[in-house]
Amino acid sequence: MVALVRPVGAFVGDADADQRGFTLLEVLLAIALLAAFALAFGAQTLMQRPGALAATAAALPALVARTRALAESSGDGATLTIVPDAGGFTATLYPHRPSPGSSFDPNNVAQRERFPVFVGSSSAGSAPFAVFVSSSGTASSSAWAVSDGSLAAEPVCAAPLALVLATSPSALSTAPSLKPPTPPAGFVWFTLDCNDATLVQS
Repeated sequence: MVALVRPVGAFVGDADADQRGFTLLEVLLAIALLAAFALAFGAQTLMQRPGALAATAAALPALVARTRALAESSGDGATLTIVPDAGGFTATLYPHRPSPGSSFDPNNVAQRERFPVFVGSSSAGSAPFAVFVSSSGTASSSAWAVSDGSLAAEPVCAAPLALVLATSPSALSTAPSLKPPTPPAGFVWFTLDCNDATLVQS
């Protein structure tokens, strides 16, 4: 009969194997933490890449077109608010316009989009503003946020709204509201005519 006796060294080897397993686990954990930091840094960097600017430049006119379509179908126009923040801006579409006696409801959101680029306007600079579109397709704009409440009267549109998008807030602070003859890279300019609520790239 053969005794099933393991050498002492076998137990020492098992301990070493367990130690290697724990070391591998620690390495995997460290890699996972580094990957999380890299993703967070990458998301911040992505906001400043030209791809984000191009994607926003394509999406924003489509959102304004939807605002116009909603304005025509609601019978009381529509409102598009643009609220800049530290990471870009949020555009929110509401049925109706916030005039006294209208059916405007700040809780009735038709669409909300977050854009990772920075925006300035001729009507409000880098502050929040809104575009008000009538059922006939005309547009006006003003420095306005939902928290400001109803408008006493809809703003008169004396000139087309000018918008500029930029990849960073520091760049936005130096950008003219209208596209210059020799435009620098990293910006996109738009205009919105009073009589035609269509956002057109300059």
